[in-house]
This record gives sequence, structure tokens and C-alpha cells, in this order.
Amino acid sequence: MKTKKENQKAGEPTVDEIMVTDEVLDEALAEKGLKIGLMPAFPFTDRERFIQIMTIMVTSQVAKKIPRDARRSIIDYLRKKFCPSITDQVWNEIRITMDHNNEVIMDSMLKGTKLSMEIEAS
Repeated sequence: MKTKKENQKAGEPTVDEIMVTDEVLDEALAEKGLKIGLMPAFPFTDRERFIQIMTIMVTSQVAKKIPRDARRSIIDYLRKKFCPSITDQVWNEIRITMDHNNEVIMDSMLKGTKLSMEIEAS
């Protein structure tokens, strides 16, 4: 990776000068043979892609630092851009299902841990 001075000498833009737009992202993906938009970069359904977006927004350390309302707005923007078939009703159903599944999984993990500890103790 070049330093800022090396980039300036070579006439290349520095990180501060690069504005990431949809066009820039499209070009970067195109260089790798991928396309964004109606032809997804990854072969997921809108529902799968939206679940991935929601998962990232919940688990990412960077996303966790963003206020809840802002995260919701970001999710809404990404949903409209990359998952146009996901309605508000479907979004809510996915959220409720994910919350329920998280609770079931956490309960199962805790029960498994308790059982494991009981077996080790005996």
C-alpha cells in the first residue's frame, strides 16, 4: 500500500479524495467479474440477502456503534436498493423470527453448557 505522499507524487487520489459512489462500487465489482443492482454480486434471494444485511447490522462492531435509528435507516436504504421485494411486513416477520430463533438458540446453548458441566462434575 502506498503512502499518501507516494500517491500524490504518482498523481493518484488519496483515500481522503476518493468519494465512494454506486458507480465506484460497480466498477470495483466489475473488475472482479461481479455486478451490483438487479444482478446481485452473490446468488442469494432478496430474503436471504436481507437476512444477511440484518445479521451484519446486529453483529458488526462498527454497526453497533451507530445509533439504533440510524442503523434502521441504513437497513431501510439497503433493503430498498438490494432487496426490493422485501416489504415492511416481510421485514417485520423476519425480525420477529430472528428474535425468536436467537432466544431458542441461546436457551439451547445454555442448557447444553449446563448439561456438559453436570456431566463433567459427576
